[in-house]
Amino acid sequence: NDQRFANDWIMFNSDELVVTETTLPLGEPRETDVPSDLHSLFRLIAVEHQRGGDYEDAINRKLLQVIFYKLLESNEPANQSVMINDIHDLRREILAQPEISWSLSMMADKLNISTGYLESSYKTEFGISCMEEVIRSRVDMAKRLLAGSRMSISEIVSACGYKSPEHFYRQFKKMTGTTPRNYRLGK
Repeated sequence: NDQRFANDWIMFNSDELVVTETTLPLGEPRETDVPSDLHSLFRLIAVEHQRGGDYEDAINRKLLQVIFYKLLESNEPANQSVMINDIHDLRREILAQPEISWSLSMMADKLNISTGYLESSYKTEFGISCMEEVIRSRVDMAKRLLAGSRMSISEIVSACGYKSPEHFYRQFKKMTGTTPRNYRLGK
């Protein structure tokens, strides 16, 4: 069975040195850039707990240590800067190709991170959410096409990655304060 846990999370409360002498900020949630690794470790802990046995506590203690070390590793500045570079690369892709059917889960999978981590990192880095960036990029593309091409509005809708003209009209008007037709006419 390859079902995913809806909420992989853990809270450490330990007097072991690896926890008490940590460089991680205490009392605040942390995410990792390797969620699939942690997911596998959580599953192993669940299996060991169900199976029981003489070594269950020792095995789960070691698995919890590995989880903690993975959190430490993914929160080292070098790993964070790699992730920030990946997020900048993603932004360049969004801006260059807003017509792609971007979704939060697709972007997170592309970077091999959780959607929550992507959302918070992207917003922290750029002051805008990923999906707001996609919408803004699509509307900017539509404005360029409306002003500089003879494409019909329905062609522009499609060229900008919208499946629904109504959705395009709503987002365009919300971002620009005018309709696509009035924008083209300079009103």
